[in-house]
Amino acid sequence: MGEPDILLPLPRKRAGVKPLLSHIAKGLGRVFYPPRCLACGEQVASGPGLCPPCFNEMHFFGPNQCSGCGQALDRPGQACADCHYTPMPWGRAAAVFAYAGSGKRLVLAFKHADRLDLAPHLARWLAQTGGDILANADIIAPVPLHWRRTQSRRYNQSAELVRHLPLPACSKARRMFSLLSRPEATQSQEGLSRAARRENLRGKIIATPRHAPHMKDANIVLVDDVLTTGATLSAATEACFANGAASVSVLVLARVAPNG
Repeated sequence: MGEPDILLPLPRKRAGVKPLLSHIAKGLGRVFYPPRCLACGEQVASGPGLCPPCFNEMHFFGPNQCSGCGQALDRPGQACADCHYTPMPWGRAAAVFAYAGSGKRLVLAFKHADRLDLAPHLARWLAQTGGDILANADIIAPVPLHWRRTQSRRYNQSAELVRHLPLPACSKARRMFSLLSRPEATQSQEGLSRAARRENLRGKIIATPRHAPHMKDANIVLVDDVLTTGATLSAATEACFANGAASVSVLVLARVAPNG
């Protein structure tokens, strides 16, 4: 009998040193820097993400929200009673989660505790929630802060969301970080009624002169972190329409309950 056939493995192309080192580095990174919960910092099985207790505290809205203000509803495709009788000045709105529990902790950490590492993850959630709104955008812009507030925080959290917002490859939208400006400092909105908030911001958000021509006939998406009464976003929307915008939509991370 002849020698049995021996099947030898085909020679494989050498992967090279760099991919191997990258793979090793990622493995070591997982050992020395295990994934942590975005909200509380506890170690999680895979990440970045939320640990089970923090996830259970989140109220992600999904499609069951008012198309005018993002308020949670029982069924999709409806407008809440407030928007039915007194519509917001913009056309459409979408919010990712309720401003409560771990959702509130995430926003406060991102806004006041220098947690810029959260921006890419929060922006991805924003894109998933508002994909249909973003698909029709010509311009995506953050709600502006007065320069003193930007200086004290060292960044505008809404601008960071816009910066990290993933857009589809076919999107022609432009990110315009200084589309709007807030040249005059205003009283804090905290503790003010809805009417007082609106009066406090009336005319205080304007188009940045060099960008005003870009608004003509444009579909604009405004991005902010939290929607409470809508006073800030209303002032920003009115500035867009005053300069000829075709439509204005709103994307926010969190929605404060109307009675919250």
